[in-house]
Amino acid sequence: ECLFRGEFEEKVSINDAYELFCDRISLADFIVISAEAVMEHLAVGDTKVLLTDGFRSDFQYGRTTAFEGCEFSVGVLPNPDHSCAAVEHVFVDKMGLDW
Repeated sequence: ECLFRGEFEEKVSINDAYELFCDRISLADFIVISAEAVMEHLAVGDTKVLLTDGFRSDFQYGRTTAFEGCEFSVGVLPNPDHSCAAVEHVFVDKMGLDW
């Protein structure tokens, strides 16, 4: 929900941003690009340069978006309906990662 509803300063959701590109890129590719953009934005120093160069040179278009047949994945990743709390539960509480 943080990215989906646009809870940051700009109040632009990932869904709003995708609408601008949905006729040119799959949702799957757009999500990967968005994740890389967030990582690049949050990185500092030399890490930021390495990420930027790596993301741009290594990216490969062509992912397809699966809209059905993913029943095996239910409950494995955070439920987007439960917003940031689900992300924290899965990645911080269960996997021991930190922010």
